[in-house]
This record gives sequence, C-alpha cells and structure tokens, in this order.
Amino acid sequence: MVLKNTLKLLGSNFISVWKILVYKLLVLGIIAGLFCTTLGYLTKLSEFDILLKSIVNLFSTFSFITAPPDIMISFYEIIVHLFTFIGQIATTSPFILIFLIFLFAILLPYLWHLSDIAVNETLFGFMASQTKYGFTSSLIRNLVSANAYSWLYTLVALPINLLAISLILGITKLATLSGVIALFAPVLALITILVFFSLKFSLLSGWASAMTVTNANAFKGFTLNLRAIGRKFMSVWTLNVILVFTFMCVTLLTGMFGFVILLPLICFMNSLFGIVMFFENMGMRYYIDVDTIRQPKKLEQTDKIQRLKNII
Repeated sequence: MVLKNTLKLLGSNFISVWKILVYKLLVLGIIAGLFCTTLGYLTKLSEFDILLKSIVNLFSTFSFITAPPDIMISFYEIIVHLFTFIGQIATTSPFILIFLIFLFAILLPYLWHLSDIAVNETLFGFMASQTKYGFTSSLIRNLVSANAYSWLYTLVALPINLLAISLILGITKLATLSGVIALFAPVLALITILVFFSLKFSLLSGWASAMTVTNANAFKGFTLNLRAIGRKFMSVWTLNVILVFTFMCVTLLTGMFGFVILLPLICFMNSLFGIVMFFENMGMRYYIDVDTIRQPKKLEQTDKIQRLKNII
C-alpha cells in the first residue's frame, strides 16, 4: 500500500523532480567550481596523470560484454592509484587534502540534503490539505531548521557511508584473486551496496518528514522518525530494497545519462516514500490526489492488533 500510494503521489507531484534536478545540478556546480580551484596544483603531481589514465582505461574498455570481474579489477586499479595520489597530496600539501576532504565528505552532502525540508513541506502541503508551496520559497523559509537537519544528517550518515565504502573496497580487492572468489566478488559488491543503502534510506528517509509534519527540531524529528519506522521496519526496509535495486538496474542499463536523470527522481522518491511512511505508520489521514483520501489505521488500533498477535 505504501509503495502504491508513493507511486500515485509521484505522478501528482512529478514537476518537483525537475526542481530538484535544478537544485542538485546547482550543488554539483558549486562543488565542481571549488574543486577546480585546486586543479592547478593537482595536475602538477606525477600521480595525477597515472590516475587519469586508469579512469580513462576503465571507461574505454567498459561494455555490456565485458566480464564483471574485469570491470572490478580495473576499478580496483583506480582505487590503488587514487590512494597513492592522496598520499602524494598529503606529503606535499596537507592543507589542500583537508580542503578536499571537507569539500566532498562534508560540504557536498550538507548542500545535497539542505533541500530535504523544502521538498517535504511541498509534499506535506499537498498531502495534508491540497495546499501548494513553492520549492524556492519553502527552501528560504525553512533555512534555519534545514541547516540544523542537514548538518546532523551529514554527521549521522558519514560513518555509515565510510563503512559501506570500506566493505566495497575490500570486496573489490577479491576480484584480483583467482578462482570462484573472483567470480562472486561483483555479486557481493552489489549485495553490499543494496543492503547498506536500503538500510540507510530506511533509517533516515523519514527524518525530514517527521520534522515537517510535527514542526519538530532536528533531534526530536530523528526520534519521531525512528519511532515511526520501528512500527513496520521490515516492510519499510523491503520497499527500500526494491527502490534501490530498481535504481541500480536502470543505472547499469542506461549508464551515466540514466544516472543523471534518475538521481533527482530517486532523491524525490526517497522524500516521498519517507513522508508516506510517516503518515501511514503514525495513522494520519492524507490526500493521494484531489479526489482520494487515505485513512490509515490509528496508532491505537495498530498497537492493539500487534498486542493481540503477540498474545496469540
């Protein structure tokens, strides 16, 4: 029911996808502009050309007939050259390395999620009372709460992302081995990505929704989000697994072009799924479209049914 209603609401609010695309492209433009200020120094390092050649080699040899283990070996070579490149930066100019870490590990995710509250307010207006809020005006109006939320989200998500990346890098190294292990390395990598990111979305996707619906601060919103998820965690996780798996499959089939188009869509779907999940799990009435109102079971009814199941 949650997935069905999410898809219906996606059709009713699809114009927001293009607004999110513009915002995300603006964020990427800001990050790219700041990164370009370091290129004058980075291009002079000897490891830069080696890293660039390994990246070009990966894309030049990539095709649908390329064996997945071969792709992972090429990717592993990029990782080795990248760490060597990072080591060279650290020894020659540690301040630039600190700047790059801040740029990609802190500032990028912070700006990326700064729009989450605005997106959720536009969805909340539609679902609660058919009220239309402008994306830009919502972004400006909620800048204070969005700022607190985005910083906390970045700090909470950072160790999750680092753990996932570490596991994927470890699995990528398995592709350099021989035998059955190398053949199963791509499957293990995809499973790791699927599990980690679906869990991350399940735990955090309703955070901004809880803040918007209840007018709570970032800390209270996180608590309410966990409370809502805890009522139907397995169903929430299962639906996120489906969404992440679909995104991965379409991206693999369409390449970079599909990734650019799907990225704002998956961001909007994540917010949309989060607020639908919050409404459903908290027993709150909402509009699916102009003529359809969804009335989930009240919390008291849900808790009573759950207690009866536990007794039985």
